[in-house]
Amino acid sequence: MGDQEEDEECVEAESIVSKWGLSPAGVGRLRHCGIFSGDHLRMIDSHTISRIFNEDSFLGDSLIFRMQLESWRKSNGVSERNSGSGTMFPDLVASDNDNSILKSASLESILNKSLKGKSILNDFQRNKILSSGNQNDLVQIIVEGHLLHDRKLGKQCGMEYAGKIVELFPSEKVETYYVPADSKAGVKSLKNPRGKIAAKKRNTIARYSSVFKKIRRDTDPELAVDQEERPSYDEDFTGIVEASTNWLQQNSEPWEEVISNWKISAASRIEGNAFMDINAILEAWTQYKDDQGFALIAIDVKVKYSFEDSDFGSKFDELRQPLLSILEMEIKDKTTRKLLQKINQPDAKRDSQDFLLILCLNAFLKPIRQSKSKLISIKEAQRSMVVFCTSEDEVEEEKKQVGLSNDTPVLVVLGDDSTNLTKFMIDFECLKYDLPSMEVAIKVFIEVSLLFEKAFCSKCSLAWQFLQAFCFPMNREYDSQIINLIERIQTIKSSE
Repeated sequence: MGDQEEDEECVEAESIVSKWGLSPAGVGRLRHCGIFSGDHLRMIDSHTISRIFNEDSFLGDSLIFRMQLESWRKSNGVSERNSGSGTMFPDLVASDNDNSILKSASLESILNKSLKGKSILNDFQRNKILSSGNQNDLVQIIVEGHLLHDRKLGKQCGMEYAGKIVELFPSEKVETYYVPADSKAGVKSLKNPRGKIAAKKRNTIARYSSVFKKIRRDTDPELAVDQEERPSYDEDFTGIVEASTNWLQQNSEPWEEVISNWKISAASRIEGNAFMDINAILEAWTQYKDDQGFALIAIDVKVKYSFEDSDFGSKFDELRQPLLSILEMEIKDKTTRKLLQKINQPDAKRDSQDFLLILCLNAFLKPIRQSKSKLISIKEAQRSMVVFCTSEDEVEEEKKQVGLSNDTPVLVVLGDDSTNLTKFMIDFECLKYDLPSMEVAIKVFIEVSLLFEKAFCSKCSLAWQFLQAFCFPMNREYDSQIINLIERIQTIKSSE
């Protein structure tokens, strides 16, 4: 009988929180921690919530749960004195005149209430400085705590938070955390606040904008009554995108802020890029030219093609052995078979194996005939797929001989021979990326081609299309040879 009552209590709590927009893992954490009944939801306090959602992966669930719980309590008539904490967020209470979360509690006391905060304090006591990771965690605690109660984080609070950080951590600098906007500034970049606090605010609101919008519209009667007096969340988000876009037009560092603003502005920038040629795009967004610009390309490709989160490395790793076994069975070309033998040498390095594997692919997915009289050889296809040279001085001449121009992405590999590779590069227009491995070079080559809508070289097109189809699942039509090869690989994998 007791078990049945407990099951009913579990259903009661889950039936409430299941409508709040938490992830399945977030709901699972509540169940795991024994939050079963409506009474639990009435009594739970801020400290307990922090213990339940005590990992970085649950930050979004923690924010959503706190906002939804507060709204649920209001709509169910749960007064402050009847809740477990007296007030839902005792550390985050703001006065009527100042919405700072530090009004009723010191920064140190707030940090001491979470494992991450305690870690920051301990690290500083030991090292006398904050690492970049400590700084980011510190700003996360402050900004997400503030945004739980106040959508706006203006100059007054931004400057107070920065000041309190420097007071508690003397080695830090105010300008690292907050530099206020200056409407009279002649430089556009100063018309928006800068620093880690401002960047974190923009990023956090952008991440949770749609969720916050739904929560407030569903549960806040004041919003329904006074919609004309309050800016809509759509307008808020548009302002954030515009601020991020403006910042990027004036700044190329610090790189952490570039990445943050790049993600927020991605959809808007990509839409605008559709009306520009490649030269105009690269002039408008000079960050592409940075040594790390390929990270920005990866962000844009994911947004442009609505890719789900996927790990190229894992996909490519799944591909290696099944593809190699098929090529060993099917390829008859003597020169290519010698390349296959090198792949299987005991001392073969991973970069060399990947390099040789994609070259051998051209002997299976045969090059497309260019004309009735011209049949592309396997060797030509392989030279077109990867420009292989012993030094950078030879690259332009090799590209010329193969027939590759600067307006086409080119994968360049340098080395003494195919078993001793030293450098992996992508060369496209004014973009020059040095990459850490052959695998990463393959990934970036496909992403550059996708983002700027550049067709693969026709001599090796089927090989590249196969790699794209396998590692970047897209709703596109592919040659039957590619489809058949993917099916064979999947058959091999399923039988393992």
